[in-house]
Amino acid sequence: MAGELMALRPDAENFARVNGVVRCLNRALSAFKTIGDQGQTALVAAQILNEMVSIPAPWPEKLANRYMAYLDDFESARDFAADPHLRANVQLKRANALMKTESTVSPDGLHSLLERVRLLAEEAAALAATAEDHTIGANAFKLVGSTLIGTDEDDGDAAEGPAGDDLVRACAAFETALAHARAASETSETSEASLVPPVLRLLGIALARRVTRRGEMDLAERCLDVLGQAIDVSEGEERLTANVNLASIAAMLAQPGRPWPRGRAHKAIDEALGAVSEATRTALGQHVESVYWRLQALDCVTSEGPAPPTEDPERIGCAVYRGRLPRQSESASELVVTLLLHQNIDAQARQWLTVLPKEDGSTFATIDLRCSRCEAALSPVVPIAIDADVPTPSLRRFERMARGEERCPGCATVYKVQLAFTARVGAFSDRPVRVCPNALNAAGDLQQVQFQLAETLWQRFSGRPSEAEMSIPWSGYWGLKRGIHVDQFVDLQRQMAITRLIQGLFGSQHELILEGLRTYLRVPARPTEVTEDDVKASLAELRDLPSHVLGATASTISTLLAEARVHGPETVVDRLIAQRQRSMAKARPLEEALSLAGDASRRREFLTRFATETPDYSPERGNALHERFLLEAERDWRQMEAEGVATTEPLVFEGARQVLLGLRQWVEEEIAKDRIINSSATAKAILSARMSDEARFVLVLRAFSLDATTAETSSFYLGLMGVTQDPRMGYRTTCTHPSDVHVVDQIYHALPRDLNVVTAFNVTDLNPPAGPAKLFVTEQNWQLPVFCLIAEAAAIILIVPRGSHLATEGLAHEIHAIRELSRVNETIAVLATPKIGHADIFEVLEELIHPPSEFDKVHDTTEMDLRAMGFGQIVDLSDIEDDAAQFAGAIQTLWSSGGQPKTVS
Repeated sequence: MAGELMALRPDAENFARVNGVVRCLNRALSAFKTIGDQGQTALVAAQILNEMVSIPAPWPEKLANRYMAYLDDFESARDFAADPHLRANVQLKRANALMKTESTVSPDGLHSLLERVRLLAEEAAALAATAEDHTIGANAFKLVGSTLIGTDEDDGDAAEGPAGDDLVRACAAFETALAHARAASETSETSEASLVPPVLRLLGIALARRVTRRGEMDLAERCLDVLGQAIDVSEGEERLTANVNLASIAAMLAQPGRPWPRGRAHKAIDEALGAVSEATRTALGQHVESVYWRLQALDCVTSEGPAPPTEDPERIGCAVYRGRLPRQSESASELVVTLLLHQNIDAQARQWLTVLPKEDGSTFATIDLRCSRCEAALSPVVPIAIDADVPTPSLRRFERMARGEERCPGCATVYKVQLAFTARVGAFSDRPVRVCPNALNAAGDLQQVQFQLAETLWQRFSGRPSEAEMSIPWSGYWGLKRGIHVDQFVDLQRQMAITRLIQGLFGSQHELILEGLRTYLRVPARPTEVTEDDVKASLAELRDLPSHVLGATASTISTLLAEARVHGPETVVDRLIAQRQRSMAKARPLEEALSLAGDASRRREFLTRFATETPDYSPERGNALHERFLLEAERDWRQMEAEGVATTEPLVFEGARQVLLGLRQWVEEEIAKDRIINSSATAKAILSARMSDEARFVLVLRAFSLDATTAETSSFYLGLMGVTQDPRMGYRTTCTHPSDVHVVDQIYHALPRDLNVVTAFNVTDLNPPAGPAKLFVTEQNWQLPVFCLIAEAAAIILIVPRGSHLATEGLAHEIHAIRELSRVNETIAVLATPKIGHADIFEVLEELIHPPSEFDKVHDTTEMDLRAMGFGQIVDLSDIEDDAAQFAGAIQTLWSSGGQPKTVS
């Protein structure tokens, strides 16, 4: 019932909701398995499977293994022998779960993973044939084909790929899947018809790879026809993907000497561009843009490539760039037209540049255009290959237009015409420089083609090799004319890129991050690493930000640039957007908790309910003790029972039984003690008295990392201890320092005895302090009660580990709440060195977990960072140990000053 109720939560993040539901249902499943209720076991396992399947790919391997384990539970509780339909469905689910891990598997393990998926899918297909189930058959054969071509549904540009025989087998599998999908759609009134579009599209991709990788050109027309059918029967994102697949595959056919379906490609990509704003995946939107640019580049050259003309041409082919620029409004005061250069003699050219006679070594051209507002004739002069140091009539006319001094004779709108050209500016560099239209700065492939054509024209008209190293946007041309040298320009361009990246990171504006990455990567011969000084230079009035902010910003930018060099700016930004979405999902409960804690009426209503309705002792503490000391023994006992040890080795079995019985009794006694020692009754009584204004309290908060280090248990230790692996469970090792007094108790013993001291701890923390009154909170929902306690406390003691950089999530949230609720002046920060960081401890434990980096006291900036955040009262734990009276006096001063909770908007 708890699981079904949790499943109704509409406001929770999908994964968090599913995780909560599965945790509840898993307890029910274990109980039904224990009492042998097969029907309920199958029912609950099916509920869990239905919840987990809603988690989007990619899945980590552990999640897939959990899913498979629940499938085992479901299968063992049902009689599948006489039902091939159910058996086929289970095998298909196994295959799909494994396939969801494809992008998280290492390249070395990918082949074996796809082989496992294919075997499961083929088994499901065979069972579906016996059951005459076309739906399962279509999905199974579709999965078989996907394993043979890989799951990359791009246009197949990768140099490596499946072998030729695999592609033939993939096509056969997709053809069979298509037959099943069509049969399913004819015999069912439900949504089986939706199987046809993705199968058609995957068949088209498989055929395309046979064309491009095996040279089977006779399949090209069949490939395009299949993708055309996919477009006709698809809707939404599936139709968008089919369109971009057709366009990209058509572009791949545009090889020297080979005709290609230009018209079909443009029609498909135009429709995709119209729908891309509705695409839910940013990566897909970026791919649509890249295919569009590729088609634009192909439009600009003949099939033979940009070969130099044999003589000075009189006309140069061009086209108006139909890029996705913001549409000009009727009231806009400026009209910018971007031209794309074509090969000099090209039947595809839509318009022509008429070359003017040379003027002192410079070549210009003119073009007949129409104003898009009033249709008046325009005849601008544009550069082709120029020497900007020699003034000529055409140069002066071009520069007037570039400065915005040329207007349409009909409507007086300022117009500018931009295209790629090569120029020599002596004050800037001794080599020519390439100038690119502003609109093409983001279109990498297309920009490169335009540069090649511009350099070809430079060589033809100037008679000299280009040797151009610098590329600048059109808007940067005037900087060259004003005497900026190439080194200054490069430094300026790099600093502008860093500024864009900082603005994007601070404001979560991913467009600025993408622009900054692209700009930086165009800067020649500059390091990827960005320093704090670089960040300061770009921040102007914000240069006095704390050192950890500047350092973190510089480090983040350096990391982004390094990744962008390898994977490309678009991939990096797509990953940032995904991270941002996850962060926003995490931030919602944080904002809700702060909102409630800042409202005195709602806060007190919540704390009253919390004090009266929360049990004195949480059952979850009993569960934690049981899992820590008894769970593995119980599992080993059941394993011995299943293996028949009672018959084969009765003495060993009886000995194990007696040990288990004794352990059960000991755990029950420990839980009984824990009910008394770690009861929340005292803390709840203090809280109730506070709600009636009869008492006040000091709140102690600390980072868990001070007393323990929790990390994933090493496989070495699991093997050493003979731990039974369960794919539904992961193992972590928590290392504590048993010889030391708990850090919270050290603080507690230094305080006056007449003060009410309250602390909040995780309900599953098995090493809580003994002294203060304790409120136990859950790991998922701790912010709400803790933030309310921060608002109500007379004084707050925040224990901060040195060397933490304030980066741990829980500590960062507590600091944020203290600042937002205006409780900084009522807070004393205590700096403590993490005890678990001692080297002698990790000499013993290095094989159990990965030890943390050693604490560096010399370069520790924790105190400086806290002061920068407004915390003025900061002491070291060692000072409290030396002079507890002084610390107690400071707390007593806060207590006596009547630090009252504040209500904030």
